[in-house]
Parts: sequence; C-alpha cells; structure tokens
Amino acid sequence: MKKFISFEIQGATPLDYRYLHDEDFEHVLNENESFKYSNIYFFCKLKKRRFDLVNTKIINDFELIVSINIGEQNQKITTSIFNCISLIKGVPVNLQQTFDIRIDYNKSSPFILILLIKSDELELEEFEFGISITNVDHSLDFIEGNPPEIVYIGQSFRMLDRVREHKTLSKVISQLEDDEEIVIYFVNFKYGIGEKVRVNMKMWDFMLETENRTDKNYRDKISLAERFLIYLFKPKYNDQHINTELSKDTLVKKILLKSGITMIGLCYAMYGSLYQFWSPNQRLKADLISYDFDKPELGFQNEMDLFK
Repeated sequence: MKKFISFEIQGATPLDYRYLHDEDFEHVLNENESFKYSNIYFFCKLKKRRFDLVNTKIINDFELIVSINIGEQNQKITTSIFNCISLIKGVPVNLQQTFDIRIDYNKSSPFILILLIKSDELELEEFEFGISITNVDHSLDFIEGNPPEIVYIGQSFRMLDRVREHKTLSKVISQLEDDEEIVIYFVNFKYGIGEKVRVNMKMWDFMLETENRTDKNYRDKISLAERFLIYLFKPKYNDQHINTELSKDTLVKKILLKSGITMIGLCYAMYGSLYQFWSPNQRLKADLISYDFDKPELGFQNEMDLFK
C-alpha cells in the first residue's frame, strides 16, 4: 500500500547569533519545549533591528513605547510592559500595580533592553530582566517588511554544540552587508503518515517528540525533512543536495523504499512576521507543498490548488 508523509512546523525558536555563547540565553533555550525537540536549524538573514533607546520609554507606569530602527526605517508600538516580560506576563491585573519597573539605560544597548523589576508588596527584590529585539519581535509582532531569508539549512542531534562550531555560520556572518544580521531558528516538526489514496486525520496526533530520539527511524524522518527543505528553498550557503532531484537522491530513495512512502508534504506556514520564511531561490512559493515520487516530472505542487 502506497503511503504519504506530511511534515508541519510545530515550533521555531529564534536566537540572535550574538547570543549563541551567552549562558543566560542558553538557560532560557534549554527550558524551551520547542527547542528541546528541534533537530532542524535555519540560518536566516534579516535587516538589522536596533532599539532606539532615545525614544523607547515607559510611560504611565506600565505602558512601554518600543521604538526600533530597521535599516533606515523606524517602527514604533505602545503596549503593556507585561506583554514583554515572560516571567510576570500572567500576573493578575490587581497585582500588576504592585510592581516597580524601570529601564536601566546605562546597561541597555541597541541590542537588548535591560529592565529593573521589583515589588515591595510581593517581597520581590529588584532584579534585572533583559529583552532582546527578537523577544520583542516575537511577542508583539509589529515589525513589518523584514521576513527572514533562509540562507542555510542543517540538522543536528546536539544542536547548540553543532551550531556554535559551524564554519558556515562564520562564513555567513563575515559576508553580511552593514545593514544585515543573522537569526538562528531551531525548528521542530510534527508529522503524520497515512494512505496515499485516503487522508487519515488521526495522523496529526503523532508527534516527532513521542519517538525515541536515538532511534534510526526518527533520524531517517529528520533527514527526509532536511533534504526536502534544502531542495525546496535552495539556500545560498548550502552546497549539497540543492540540485539533486528528490526522486534521484540516494538517501531519500533508500528511506522511502524502506517505508513504502511515495509522497511527501510540507506545511511551513507560521503566524507572525518573524516566521515568514523565504528564499529568493525557492522552487515554489506556497505554504502547503507536496512532491509525488510517482510523478516526479510535476515537481513541487501547491496543495492549496486542490481546494480551489
């Protein structure tokens, strides 16, 4: 019986490359469920985003005006300060009034906003909390016109160690223009396997993280997802697998032959401007894509066309 496998992004955890060796950010990453189950990573290029500290301020006690320069443009938003602080975001409104929150301009920089937080009533001594531009971009989703361009795709089962020692990352950074920067995305997928002639809705109940992460079948699915993504996006700095047709890729054929899979689908659509992945070289611009190995001459297909 012929089968298909569909991959869908379950989560993507962004990290500014400059914090790749920062112990505080590493601790936050290791507490992140999405990061724990990620085995695919993207190196993405964006226009530089910098805090405009002169015009970033707290008003009326708890309203934060965030001003960010993107290239030569400036974008602003006013929001509750609690929307930007994950540690106390869920604090009830009646307790929010007990907090004293200030910006430490001496320690803040164009890359990170340092807040001083305390609450005498809750016996909470003053502590520092840093907010990066990527944190703000993720939480508030107000930066427009700066989608992440995928320039490299890889996989690893020791994610941070691999990325930190990656020679390609150093090469990418060295070739950035003055108005560009790199954000690393750690991506995890859910997947489902069903009969090719009949969609099995229960397939979405099966998540990658439910498998033994050292199991060969698990690693095969990660390899399959990586090859699919590289062939689709043709990232600038990937020098392998970008021109080898999926139907002729030795590893892909081996995995498919063993599993009886003849079609692959991919959904990489995510909410938020920080997650609108693209590449100038990608073979098809669509959120839901499939590739039928029984009809390789068709190439990638936009699955949304089936619903028109």
